[in-house]
Amino acid sequence: MTGKPLFDPTTPSSASLSLWEGIAAVGVLMMTADEDTAPEEEDQLVEFLVQQGVPVATAQAAIHKALQVLAQEGMAPLGGAACRALADTKQAEVAMRLAVRIALADGFVLIEENTLLIDLIHVLGVSESRLEQIIQEELQQDERFRPLGELDLPH
Repeated sequence: MTGKPLFDPTTPSSASLSLWEGIAAVGVLMMTADEDTAPEEEDQLVEFLVQQGVPVATAQAAIHKALQVLAQEGMAPLGGAACRALADTKQAEVAMRLAVRIALADGFVLIEENTLLIDLIHVLGVSESRLEQIIQEELQQDERFRPLGELDLPH
């Protein structure tokens, strides 16, 4: 990754993304941040969009479009298009929650993913304290991160 933030609304792209395509683009960029896309991350992305009420076919099409823009134009144009799709919407926290969930999908957050999370909160206007809350909420929902005493183990 370069020193310029990937989530920069001034970075041009030939693509125009809908709101859900923009959110999918955030997920795709988080998946590719460490240059190692894990199957868990892809599953998490589809599952997340469906949980938001997006039909499976629409979620898959949004992810496909984000991947297509990534392949044709690169990470920075996809990030710029994602920022423009999310601008002036009430979906900043939805995008942040997805970014956190994808970052945690493989069980740990790499420095590249952490950098993207920080870039994203700045461009979306989410505070660092709210990001920390979202991370804690996602950790609590993921059984891999619960202390053994909190796991639902058979007795």
